[in-house]
Formats: sequence, C-alpha cells, structure tokens
Amino acid sequence: MNSGPSARPGDYTAWLLDPVEPTAVYAALDAGCGDGRRTAALRLILPPHALVAAVDLDRAAAHGVGSIAGVDAVQGDIARLPYPDGAFDVVLAGHVLYYPSDLASWLREIRRVMSPGGLLLAATNSAQSGRRLLDLHVEACRRAGHEAMARRALAASARDRFTLENGADQLRRVFGDVSVRRRDDPLVFQSVAQALDVYRGGLFARGAPDGAREGDLQRLAAALAPHMRDALAAAADAQGRITIPRHSGCFAARAERPTG
Repeated sequence: MNSGPSARPGDYTAWLLDPVEPTAVYAALDAGCGDGRRTAALRLILPPHALVAAVDLDRAAAHGVGSIAGVDAVQGDIARLPYPDGAFDVVLAGHVLYYPSDLASWLREIRRVMSPGGLLLAATNSAQSGRRLLDLHVEACRRAGHEAMARRALAASARDRFTLENGADQLRRVFGDVSVRRRDDPLVFQSVAQALDVYRGGLFARGAPDGAREGDLQRLAAALAPHMRDALAAAADAQGRITIPRHSGCFAARAERPTG
C-alpha cells in the first residue's frame, strides 16, 4: 500500500489540527476529504490504534485517500454519512460547508456521528478573502467592455453560504459551544506573469454567462488577459510582486455532553 498524499502536515494543516488532543481521540473523520492532505496529517498525529476514516462524494478522491496507510476511505455523501451514531471524537470539515444549499441537514448529520463532547473543526474563508484579486478581475472585465460580466462576478456565490462572518450563527443552531480562530495568510505572486497564469487557470471565467462553451471561454480569456496584465502591473510593488490578502479560519464546535 502506498503512502498516498504527503503525510507531513504543512503550516496551514498543522495550524488547523492544533486543537486536536491526539491521546484523547479513538476515532476521527475527514468529511469531504478531497485530495487527502488533511486526512494524511490527521493520521500522522494520531496514535496507531486510532481509527481514521474519510468520506468524499467523488469516487476518485475517496479511492486516492484510501491508499493512505491506516485510513479507511469511502465514497459517500455528508448528508447521509455511512457511520453509526456517536462514532467519532473528531470530525474535520475543511472548506466544504458552503456546498450544500441546506447546510443544517449536513450539520445535523455530522452531529449525529460525533461522540458526546466530540470536536468539529470547520475550516472556511472570510467573505473578503482574496477580494483584491477579484477586484482586479472586475476591472479587467470593465476595461474589456464586459460590464454585465463584471456585475455577475461581484454577485454572491455559493462560497458566501458559509464564511467566517456567518458560520458561527449557523453552527450554533446545532452545536451549543462554538469558537473561531482566524489566520491571515497572504498570497504573494512573485511577478505579473505568475499572477496572470493563475488568473488564466480559472478566475477569468468568474461572471461568465451560464452555459458558455469551451471555445467561448478561450476567447474570453484571450480578451481579458491584456487588461488583467495591465491591472496586475499597476498593483505590483517596486519588486514586481503582487500581494493578495487572504483571511481564513476555523470554527471549533463541540457536541454537548448529556446532562444528568
């Protein structure tokens, strides 16, 4: 069995897992495990006897994470977790709680599989995180004459459903004890060319008309790129770097212990 994704936690992942008390954990779940980086880090810090489970709706992702030694990964839906009540002392939900239109059902299901006193770590971003890059994209759209696209790019998206600003209130409807930790981790591009490569990787399509075909998107990228290059150049510092402030954080929610 291979080692799967790197099991060495990076700075952000180590920070995310800092509230976990490894010796007190008998079973942990990474809900929405994605590429498995958090899962691998969790496996690394927990004792060998602890169960580490992972679930993801994407079959390929679950299969890949299942290749990590000591991890039991399955394809599944967070809305219908394939685990018994009270199974996990720790549940991770890393940047996934903005996906459902009915978050309450996900939270109730997560709460169901948590042991009394169990810990949910729910990572997300501020609604303003990366806003400077979005503003530059909007500027490029307007310079290119795509005013309607600029307006759509600024409209609320699915990611606004669960942010550092609104997440606590949603969690408190299911969990009584909710706290938040915040982290500022700016994104620094070393050159305009580097930032432009990232922009062409997907952000250029923010606000594009629904149903745009691949050819349409390619033409759109070509039309926006010169204007984005100019906007990035104007935003660069004396060394040619572009710094994009990013604000992320993690909610810690506890499953209440029964009283009496």
